[in-house]
Amino acid sequence: MARFCGLAEVVALQSLQRRTACITRVVIVRSRARNPAVEKLARALCREGHNVTLLRWNRSGDPDRNVQSEYGVAEFRLQAPYDQPAAFFFIPFWQIFEFFYLLTHDNEIIHACDLDTLVPAILAKVIKGVKLCYTIFDVYADNLPSKTPKMLRRLVRSFERRGTEFADYLFVVNEFQLEQLSLQRTQRLECLYNAPEDVDSSNPHRDVPGRLTLFYGGLLLRTRGLEGIIDVVTESAGLRLVVAGSGPDASFFTRLTVSSRDKVELIGWVPNAEVIKKTQEADAVIALYDPAVRSNTYASPNKLFEAMMCRRPIITNVETVAGKIVQEEGCGITVPYGDREALRSALELLRDDVELREELAERGRRAYDLRYSWKLMTERLFRAYESLENL
Repeated sequence: MARFCGLAEVVALQSLQRRTACITRVVIVRSRARNPAVEKLARALCREGHNVTLLRWNRSGDPDRNVQSEYGVAEFRLQAPYDQPAAFFFIPFWQIFEFFYLLTHDNEIIHACDLDTLVPAILAKVIKGVKLCYTIFDVYADNLPSKTPKMLRRLVRSFERRGTEFADYLFVVNEFQLEQLSLQRTQRLECLYNAPEDVDSSNPHRDVPGRLTLFYGGLLLRTRGLEGIIDVVTESAGLRLVVAGSGPDASFFTRLTVSSRDKVELIGWVPNAEVIKKTQEADAVIALYDPAVRSNTYASPNKLFEAMMCRRPIITNVETVAGKIVQEEGCGITVPYGDREALRSALELLRDDVELREELAERGRRAYDLRYSWKLMTERLFRAYESLENL
């Protein structure tokens, strides 16, 4: 017995030594302050034992009062808009700050997120000889304003594609992004779906026939089909919509819902934990994306995986990656974007058929557990970081 215990202690010590040897100083860079996907990434790496700092652009200019202790936070505070053309005039100031921060602070791995963080990260990598990871949440060329000339879009797309060649490890949020950027699959590439951390989904919510509460959480943009959703909900009996979020079109939707407050509730921006709570309280999640915006067709929305995790069916449109996943997993209903009659029929079907809701919900949860859970994504992330030691 003594010999067995001694061997176990040696194995445990060797495991601890390997784990300690793997600890690295990581700087994750994101040009947004509120970003659950990046915060989730930082927490995962911290819990694996890495020393993590999140460098972000706080565009409100005010200090962040949401204090947490798992990872360090460094901020560039400069007031600037989100998701509007005017934001491009502020990006050079952010990138200069990012470059000097990365150059003057100790780090072994830089983890850049999206193109507006990549160039300073590449320069710092080359100068300091550190490792570079790059996550593509959205392909930048397809997020440019709608009136951007095609030639400029092609140049930006080509620039991002060439920039990925400097990354020691590339992460995408779905496999379709390889097609979107015309990338070849390499050994240094991993897909990390934008799945939420698992929480208890056995909440006491009960489906009621004849009533359906929908939840939308995200950017308030007219290209998210919200105007059509609000009209259908307002005109149909037994339907209710809760909308959480902010964005360039927030004032438009506020005016639009003035006369339908009993059917549509706008609650503004809420933290991610509250988004999960609202998802659990709803009967279904809805997320539509205008396919005329190219980035929408390739988006991998966290709303889809939040619905799966929370055992809620989702309604989305057929033209998107999210729609393809919903159809493959049988966890919701897809409709053509802009087809209000198809949307009305889908919502009324879910409103009246509780058994269908429950069946779709269970399929979604099963798919989350088997293929999309954050636990599975962190295993992929940790393997990628471990492989960097051999480069």
